[in-house]
Amino acid sequence: MSFTLGQVVTTAGLSTYLSHSGFSGFINQSLQRHRNKDWGDVSEEDRISNDYAVHEGGRLISTYKIPVLPGLSSSISDHIWIITEAVGESGSRASTCILFPHEY
Repeated sequence: MSFTLGQVVTTAGLSTYLSHSGFSGFINQSLQRHRNKDWGDVSEEDRISNDYAVHEGGRLISTYKIPVLPGLSSSISDHIWIITEAVGESGSRASTCILFPHEY
């Protein structure tokens, strides 16, 4: 069973790095992995929770390790999170947010 992402947004902190082509490519690849139910580096408990939430309409969370990218500061964060909200009253998911963990 697949799921919709809704409106895809990023936090202000993450968006400042999207002009870096390697980082924006990583973000696009990570979003595709999330959409394909590859939850990345989450715990086994979160993986099970996500698999259940796809069918039951709950919130989905993925985390992906940022690769070393030339010209990108390694101090920004070592991971990103992608969070897709639970199914709302409309029967669909309203949004997916891409952020650094420290922005949560």
